Amino acid sequence: LLKPGITGLAQICLGYDTGVEDVKRKVEFDLYYAAHCSARLYFRILFLTVIKIFSATPVMEAEQVLAELTAFTRQQKESAHEKQ
Repeated sequence: LLKPGITGLAQICLGYDTGVEDVKRKVEFDLYYAAHCSARLYFRILFLTVIKIFSATPVMEAEQVLAELTAFTRQQKESAHEKQ
């Protein structure tokens, strides 16, 4: 069970909800985080949150964030596999 935090992927990547599709998209981000939860991922999200606070524009597009996080997760898995 994940407890709510001060920030999240959806909050740094997407704007305010304007409809059901936006809510569905935010749920996708939450599910991604739940499936790949780690301290490194949490601190990456926290870092992007700080950038977003001081920036008038989005940190990056949602698809770009998901692509980066997928690569990041793949790299973590490969690193853990190599240690075994």
